[in-house]
Amino acid sequence: MYDNAHYNGSVKIAPAANYLSGSLQISVSTNQEKQEHKFIIQKSISIKGLECAGLIKYKTLQGNNNPFMEDAKTIVLYFDKPVKEFSFILFYNLKFAINGKWETNRITRDWTELGIYAPWYPYFNNAKVTYELTINIVGDYELISIGDLKKETNYKLVCKTPQISILLLVANKFNSLISPDNTINVHWPDGLADQYPKHLLEISQDIYFSLTEMLEPTNESKINMIIANRNKAGGYVRRNYIIMQNKEKLGDNEGLFKWLSHEFGHIWWYKADTNTWQDWLNESYAEYYSLQIIKKYKGENAYQSIIHKKEKTSENKPPIKEISRRSDDAYTVLYDKGCLLLISLANFVGEAEFLEFNKELLKLKELNTNNWLELLKTKFGNEAFEIANKMLSE
Repeated sequence: MYDNAHYNGSVKIAPAANYLSGSLQISVSTNQEKQEHKFIIQKSISIKGLECAGLIKYKTLQGNNNPFMEDAKTIVLYFDKPVKEFSFILFYNLKFAINGKWETNRITRDWTELGIYAPWYPYFNNAKVTYELTINIVGDYELISIGDLKKETNYKLVCKTPQISILLLVANKFNSLISPDNTINVHWPDGLADQYPKHLLEISQDIYFSLTEMLEPTNESKINMIIANRNKAGGYVRRNYIIMQNKEKLGDNEGLFKWLSHEFGHIWWYKADTNTWQDWLNESYAEYYSLQIIKKYKGENAYQSIIHKKEKTSENKPPIKEISRRSDDAYTVLYDKGCLLLISLANFVGEAEFLEFNKELLKLKELNTNNWLELLKTKFGNEAFEIANKMLSE
């Protein structure tokens, strides 16, 4: 487990050639002195140079232990003595069009999307990242990213607030539409009909307003929604950025409303470890609140229909506790079974009381099952604790 990693250097992206190269100075810190340190990087990488004080050698291992990076490999650094802070310079390039079975990340002529699921830079497990990058994009392209972004001859990108990944989104041109209250900004690449972003913005205003009422206002002044130029692989949230696939064909479908509510939920629910079964807290809570939104806007029948479907899909599935994030059942267990657990708890302690309890959870710096159970016991007593503990294990 690593604490922080800072990236300083230059990156070149050639979308038409499916190519990226980097020259990065990387400073890493952890709380444990070790002679061996590992990072993960996209499997097509070719290392052209690696310079580091005290480094004896480095070795490449096929594969890695991160459930979201099946298309990456591991680099092991061997030092002459145990260290917990180190810096190194890496020169490398890589080439891929569409990354892995999830198809989220890609470098293509029409759309480039790079983030944590395709570790295009050295990724140290769980490290929060800051960065100062010069980004050269070959051709006439625009870039969206998190941080202070300026266009000179090349893009200058600076982010001093720790993030979970370095996100780069590249298109020929981005269009934007902002809500009347200036809280939500929708971005989309050229070629997508304007009516769809307008529809999304209208829905999103209702969802965000309702979630803010149920939870607490966020510290973010604006939520950015980016419609990716792909119709597969779903969506994800990075700080106040929601990246979503093109779901234009769903139109007013209830599924779009629920899916969008879930993604907005992650603006609040993100603190648990995403790489282990603890991720049930992130996903189940985002799902729980998406159902509250469905109940409010689509009615009790729609709400009960979704619960019934979740009960069916959860039958005979493994326990939430210790489920492998790589398991074929992980999605159903973490999204459906965990959501049903939260609904059962809300019914037991009272929905209004449960909503207040959830606000208390948001104040925790870190979120895991142990401190969730401890707070549950403190707030509602031993019986609620025992019910929750049992449901996690059955």
